[in-house]
Amino acid sequence: MMGSGFGGMMGSGFGGWGGSGLLGGFSMVLMSVIPLLLTGLVIWAIVAATQRGDGHPTSMYNAPLPGSLPIPANQAPASARALLDERYARGEIEREEYLQRRGDMG
Repeated sequence: MMGSGFGGMMGSGFGGWGGSGLLGGFSMVLMSVIPLLLTGLVIWAIVAATQRGDGHPTSMYNAPLPGSLPIPANQAPASARALLDERYARGEIEREEYLQRRGDMG
C-alpha cells in the first residue's frame, strides 16, 4: 500500500524539496534573488540617507569648526595673511594677537 497523504513518494504532490510545485524551479531563483534585492535596497537607503543634496556625504568631519566660516565651493581659499586681516577687521582677535600672528608669518 502506498503512503497516506497527497502522494506516494517524497517530492511529489505540492512540491516538497523537489521544486516541482506551483512555480517549479523558478521558486529557487526567487529565493536567492529576493534577499539580494532586499540587501541592495537597504544599502541604497543608507547611502541616500547619508548624502547631502549636492552629492557629498554628510559627516561630523565635514562640519566647519566652531567660530570658522565655511568657504564656498566656487571660491579659492584666501591666503593666511588675508584671513588674519579679516579676523582682525571683524573683531574676532585683539590687536596684540593680530600683531603677534602677523609677525610670526614674517
